[in-house]
Amino acid sequence: MEQLGILMYGYNKADAHCIRDTLASALKNDILLLSGSCKEAHVLEDILNDEKYDTYEDKDPRVLMFLGFDDEQINLALKNFPEADSVARPIFCVPTENNITWPLRQLLEHLVEERNYWNRKDKK
Repeated sequence: MEQLGILMYGYNKADAHCIRDTLASALKNDILLLSGSCKEAHVLEDILNDEKYDTYEDKDPRVLMFLGFDDEQINLALKNFPEADSVARPIFCVPTENNITWPLRQLLEHLVEERNYWNRKDKK
């Protein structure tokens, strides 16, 4: 079984650990926690290979990238995400063959554009 992980951006350390622990409990599986904080200029692939990085900060947008999750695990994680009153819900995403080569800043901008597009579409 592949190691499950989550790449977090925009959360302080306590919230990131709360999310990781909640999802690990729901999936009954250890989940590696990676942070993208202060790494906006780094290519996503490099961030994913840097398991020692442990800096967290509250920032917008908040993003959670699922690493190694299959569709069933993603659905379970989404259903069991901590309640909105305990931590803010992020933009969820997965690595793709395209975005893995982008700087984190580019991925964040893309995700915000997508969210805004769907929010406008939902209001019509």
